[in-house]
Amino acid sequence: MDIALTDKAKCSTPDVYHDLVQAFRAYAQEHPVYDVMHVYFALRPTVCADQAWWTLEFWNYGAGRNGEDAERWWAEGLGYFRGFLESRV
Repeated sequence: MDIALTDKAKCSTPDVYHDLVQAFRAYAQEHPVYDVMHVYFALRPTVCADQAWWTLEFWNYGAGRNGEDAERWWAEGLGYFRGFLESRV
């Protein structure tokens, strides 16, 4: 999933996303999760026509003994990340 801000001026540098990732790490320390849920973030420059800004890739993984378990933990991970985002509002 790619995350981008609607105000491109705010994401003209990657700093806003560094702050978001740091906030997520702090949230994760306060709200521990099972080790079968994993996330990965990657910053990348994004270009459209003559504009450039930064976006954040969010990768969510769920591990399990079978496909059903993995899908369950993947969904749990999305819900966890949603809870984090809602806590930022």
